Amino acid sequence: MGVRHEQAHWRPLYSGAVAQVARWKSESERWQESSEQFQERSQQINAQLQDLQGKVESSVGDLKNPRFTLWNSCGAGGPSAGCLLIPGYEYVGGVPDTFTYFVSFRSTVPVTVYIMSAHDFVCWETKNCAWRWVGWTNQTELQNGVFHQAEGCAGYFAVFFSAQAGTLYPNVRITRNPASHSTGTCQ
Repeated sequence: MGVRHEQAHWRPLYSGAVAQVARWKSESERWQESSEQFQERSQQINAQLQDLQGKVESSVGDLKNPRFTLWNSCGAGGPSAGCLLIPGYEYVGGVPDTFTYFVSFRSTVPVTVYIMSAHDFVCWETKNCAWRWVGWTNQTELQNGVFHQAEGCAGYFAVFFSAQAGTLYPNVRITRNPASHSTGTCQ
């Protein structure tokens, strides 16, 4: 009777333990499959992220100091068509605050580029007050002209003009570079 009693006592415990081990094994396999799927998906997402990061970097550079093309065309025909220069008319564009402004161009006739504050621009346009500017005069080609004063100051305009009819091929770029203090006319 002792052996039967022992078997009766231990058999259900053994069977329960075997069943529990089978459930744990099944759950473990499921978790392992989930883990492998997670790792596979994680690798796919990581590859997509690296691809996207490469595209962003090739497009705008470092995200802390992105660079952008601000002006390279005057519409139809794109950059290769150029921008018509007509005496008495000018191209005026804003110089963004917290950015370094890079001016490059080539032209069929001499071009002048003035960069001036909003106040000076109004004085220049109206001829009612004295104005100041920085820039480049009578150039048919300019590579990497740089303007830093807007890095810590809003309110600048760039003006491109010529005394002769011709074609301008602009390449104006900006790079985010905020100054730690006021710059230019904001000082």
